[in-house]
Amino acid sequence: MAATLRPETMYGQTNAWVRPSDPKNPDSEVGKYAAFRAKNGEIFVLTARAARNMCFQDLTPENGVAEKLLDLTGEDLLGLPLRSPRATHERIYVLPLLTIKMDKGTGVVTSVPSDSPDDYAALQDLVKKPKLRELYSITDEMVLPYQVIPIIDIPGLGDLAAVKLCTDLKVQSQNDTEKLAKAKAECYRRGFDSGVMLVGTYAGKPVKEAKDLEKADLIRAGDAVPYAEPENPVRSRSDDDCVVALTDQWYIIYGEEEWRAAAQSCLEQMHWYDASGPSGDSITKGQFEHTLGWLNQWACSRSFGLGTLLPWDPEYLIESLSDSTIYMAYYTVAHLLHEGDMYAVRSGPVDVRDLTNEVWNYIFLGGELPRDTPIPRDLLARARREFEFWYPFDLRVSGKDLIQNHLTFALYTHVALWGPDKWPRSFRCNGHLQLNNAKMSKSTGNFKTMEQAILEYGADAMRIGLANAGDTMDDANFEHDTANQAILKLYRQVEWAEEVLAATQGMRDGPPATFWDRVFENEINAAVHRTKAAYDDMNFRDVVLAGWYALSNARDAYLVACAVEGLNRELILRFVEVAALLVAPIAPHTSEYIWGDVLKREGLILTAGWPAAPQPDFVLQEAYRYVEKMKKPIKDGFEKAAGGSAGKKGQPAVPASPVAHAHIHVVDRFGGWKARALQVLAGLYDASLPDCFPAKPNETVLSAVAGEPELTALPPKQLRPTVFPFVAYKTKQAKEGGKEVLSVKLPFDEAQVLEASTGYILRALQELKGLQSITIHKLAFDELATAGDERVRAALPGEPVIVFTA
Repeated sequence: MAATLRPETMYGQTNAWVRPSDPKNPDSEVGKYAAFRAKNGEIFVLTARAARNMCFQDLTPENGVAEKLLDLTGEDLLGLPLRSPRATHERIYVLPLLTIKMDKGTGVVTSVPSDSPDDYAALQDLVKKPKLRELYSITDEMVLPYQVIPIIDIPGLGDLAAVKLCTDLKVQSQNDTEKLAKAKAECYRRGFDSGVMLVGTYAGKPVKEAKDLEKADLIRAGDAVPYAEPENPVRSRSDDDCVVALTDQWYIIYGEEEWRAAAQSCLEQMHWYDASGPSGDSITKGQFEHTLGWLNQWACSRSFGLGTLLPWDPEYLIESLSDSTIYMAYYTVAHLLHEGDMYAVRSGPVDVRDLTNEVWNYIFLGGELPRDTPIPRDLLARARREFEFWYPFDLRVSGKDLIQNHLTFALYTHVALWGPDKWPRSFRCNGHLQLNNAKMSKSTGNFKTMEQAILEYGADAMRIGLANAGDTMDDANFEHDTANQAILKLYRQVEWAEEVLAATQGMRDGPPATFWDRVFENEINAAVHRTKAAYDDMNFRDVVLAGWYALSNARDAYLVACAVEGLNRELILRFVEVAALLVAPIAPHTSEYIWGDVLKREGLILTAGWPAAPQPDFVLQEAYRYVEKMKKPIKDGFEKAAGGSAGKKGQPAVPASPVAHAHIHVVDRFGGWKARALQVLAGLYDASLPDCFPAKPNETVLSAVAGEPELTALPPKQLRPTVFPFVAYKTKQAKEGGKEVLSVKLPFDEAQVLEASTGYILRALQELKGLQSITIHKLAFDELATAGDERVRAALPGEPVIVFTA
């Protein structure tokens, strides 16, 4: 009894496959078959596992009983002549295939080498290798006369798709598993999508239409039976292998055309928190759309267990995934019906038997007030007001594994019951939680309860670890080191706040005045806006990055930068306050302590509101990033100059030398092809476009600058790698900072910023023993070509040349 998912290909059969037993492991199930009694006096030869499935699908004389008549091995079956439905040949033979999976199908496989790369490769092994045939007692007449039979034409692959793909991929044998997997995926996909039948009753029809028609014909003629099994192994709580059973069943037809269109319309108007970029692409939405594409008949009833009785057939219960798909609506009135007792230990003001369909229609659907209900009218009216106030729900948070069932059912049910004004506004789906990059499991010991985590790290540090674990559809990862480090960081933050506020008398008064005052103030403003955006999108890792790590780094830079002239009192007070407010939802206990005990503010921080902040100055942000970026080339350059080098091949070594001074040479503007590129980008910039530029601005720029003198000498293959990175960097800058950043000059005075930061850089790099000074040299672009030091001629805006001297 062969199993197939491709009934339309049966015209191309050249043989059948079985799996020989494994001589190295004779006790395994490999190559083990048996004869079982079937209905209508038939005998099925297949694996015991498949027979167990079949006996629950009305294919055996007694339901649930697979009567074994004879044990067999693959070797017992090899070489047997067969007559197979739809086969062109009157007789085909059973041949060996070593890649058959005994836990899939029946263990017997039809061979169609024209459209199955695995079949073609295995058949060619037998054709080309006489010793292989001899090993399994296969005679020449069982193999050599059977040529590949064309049955399906696929555009681009022809009528022998498997042969072409195996040839193109240079498949040598059935052991080329990776190549065969690739060929199989391509062959099956293109065959179904665009293949056309060449033979049979449905010649000329697309494969996607012929498949179901051929299946129905085979079953109607008695040449096939429908068979189902779990897609993957499923084990019950009693540790039994589960089967697919044929039972009386009720179905919900979710794929009905009009209903599905309404569900799709709901998806289009929902907010997706994981939408990336202006295009609004969302992985979550994509998975919902994929589910809408395949979800059709869903078995919604079961005969035992806990649950709600099926209203029209109380013999059955509604299965759990299909039940309560609008329980969000119940939330809006539950507090009235339970009087605050969520576990319903005591009776509420309403007898559950009085909650009739008429009552729910009044509350949820705006129906007429029930005439004969004992429920007080004012309670019903209040329940209706509560529902109208809270619905539609703004957000439902759930695991990604429920998209393919329960959440999509909820979507369908909502659009069936209510109009667009009550449709869900958002789903936020997440992955599972890992612990230290491994799946949590009690059996392996990699497991931690919430109580254990609180006792180990404290509530705030644990919450920071959870927030940092991740927010996407990928599995989040709670790391011990992150939570452990958060303990120390929280303690230090409190300790620093207490110390710095005790020393405010020695700080500068007045509004922010220096360059670093303005940078620090701007970074606080930026943190307020970035953190708010992260909270709004529920990206809690970004909250921690922007509101805690980045803001703390800005503070540390400010402390170093102002070590000489002193700190600004107003900025320090604002930092302590804002830092506590930004992370209060995640680390409420620490934030509350700083708010009340350190800052001496009245009331609770959780009721203080979000801090006000003007929009950050993009140019000042760029200047700060530039200074931070410059620390690395100065450090690396100093170490290289002071330490010497071995010298490149064919060149003398550079001896170590004393280095004391750094000279930074900056140029005032871009010139040459980069100036032309910026001019083109400025002309293309359009703030009304989603990405601020039309499609493929890099290609437009390349066409404009290809004739510039510096580029004409380059080989054509180097043009794109030379031009595209610059264009990508500048377009990204323009999306944040506007058209101004497309000027031939940087949006800030590079030399002035460096002049204001030399003290900060020297103090930040104090581990560089011997570096005494940093001097800034400003050049005009036109002066570069005549610069005395050839190294200086390589300077670009934002990429100065650094020269070290003794």
